[in-house]
Amino acid sequence: MTSKSNNAAADVQEVVNPYDLSVIGSVDTVDWKTVDQYLDAGFNLFRNRNNWLPSYQRIEILKKTAAIMHER
Repeated sequence: MTSKSNNAAADVQEVVNPYDLSVIGSVDTVDWKTVDQYLDAGFNLFRNRNNWLPSYQRIEILKKTAAIMHER
């Protein structure tokens, strides 16, 4: 759940906890042209598999992530 910030200097979207509506973070907002540029960049990075981590490294990262989540 998000709510619009009262910050007039920049467009910022506050992120709130839906349980108690406390603010847990914020993100800057951008226009649709910028969103399209981000999506194009992400898609181009996805298509260029030369820059991907090898599968054994991705598996190692996922296993470490799972271990951290299990500890918490």
